[in-house]
Amino acid sequence: MKVVVSDSIGFCHGVRRAVEKAKQCLASCNNVHISGDLVHNRSVCEELEKAGLIVHPDGEIPGSETENSVILIRAHGTDPTTEDELKKKFLRVLDLTCPIVRSVFEQAESLDRENYHIVVLGKKHHPETRALTRRLQEPHVIEDDKDLDHVICLLSSAEGKTALISQTTMSSEKYHNTLAKLRENMGDRVYGFNTICRETLERECEARRLASETDLVVVIGASSSSNTRKLVSTVETAGTAAILVEEVRDLHSVTLPNTVGIISGTSTPMKQVQQILDNIEWAPRR
Repeated sequence: MKVVVSDSIGFCHGVRRAVEKAKQCLASCNNVHISGDLVHNRSVCEELEKAGLIVHPDGEIPGSETENSVILIRAHGTDPTTEDELKKKFLRVLDLTCPIVRSVFEQAESLDRENYHIVVLGKKHHPETRALTRRLQEPHVIEDDKDLDHVICLLSSAEGKTALISQTTMSSEKYHNTLAKLRENMGDRVYGFNTICRETLERECEARRLASETDLVVVIGASSSSNTRKLVSTVETAGTAAILVEEVRDLHSVTLPNTVGIISGTSTPMKQVQQILDNIEWAPRR
């Protein structure tokens, strides 16, 4: 069996930074808390919990025994109101928001101050999209075609300029298709600000390359990860089969062809990738 490994694999810069800083904090501080997952990868989060990280449900602000504690802000960021609340309750707030996500927040806030109608392409319940939209006056989120039609109906007769930005892990094809549809209906009042992360774009390109060179692409990562699921969709759209694998045991139910591609989401550690690579030759063959 021939295995073709993506040139871009493992953590992206933002995830690596967040995980390393979280580990450093846990090594030097007691009572370290977080609301929700630091990143969307179960093995990473379990490792941090074993190191002492106290995890609270997503969106919950701990209410007691926090005066001498540290709270981490997840890589997806949070909104200013929540951050202010955390600063009141905790001795220290360690902001691990991805720098690229942070720059998107700042750009969106700047456009908002300039009175653009802000349209966000993103998953409505994704923590990054929530953190972004809660910073803005009247954001409009597009997740599917129904949302797109609703926004067009709502803004077609509105005065002023409209800006389309994006959750950093969305599909580039979906972004460009959404921008084209908005401009088709609303004309040159619509301005595109493509805020999709460059590293996730590189993964998309690699996924398409692997789809053209192999019979099946194994995407390593968590099903909760938006960018990991996007890679599966990218491969399938290119006409090649794809499977999402999180653990070695996930390979046991798969019959592999002669040529297999390997790629990972940006929140997948190299340790997890290597475990799959070490065991893929033992998976059932066609």
